[in-house]
Amino acid sequence: MKLLLSASLFGAIATGGNLAQACNITPQRLIGSWVCVSSACEFQEMRFEREGNKLKFSSWLHQRPEIVNASWSLKQCQLQIKHQTLGREFRVVKLDGKQLWLTTKHSPEIAIYERL
Repeated sequence: MKLLLSASLFGAIATGGNLAQACNITPQRLIGSWVCVSSACEFQEMRFEREGNKLKFSSWLHQRPEIVNASWSLKQCQLQIKHQTLGREFRVVKLDGKQLWLTTKHSPEIAIYERL
């Protein structure tokens, strides 16, 4: 299943336009485990955690650790994941109780994750 953003919506998201100003997604809302349910996902499974004042990210591929103890941050719907072997930036398009929609500057396809 592929979802594409309309050109105007993607333009606003990619450039940090009006949608970024209205972003009300906090890091606390991302915390938890997520599994990919679309074909455009960067990670098969992932988890966002808070340990004290540190934000930690981990991912799994075929139920095996892929990335462990990376750091992450979220500001104005801009999600950054940093690890010694990885640096990725995503835009949070949607986050509700069950689904997380992510996209990148390089692709209008939406990666859809569901909360575990």
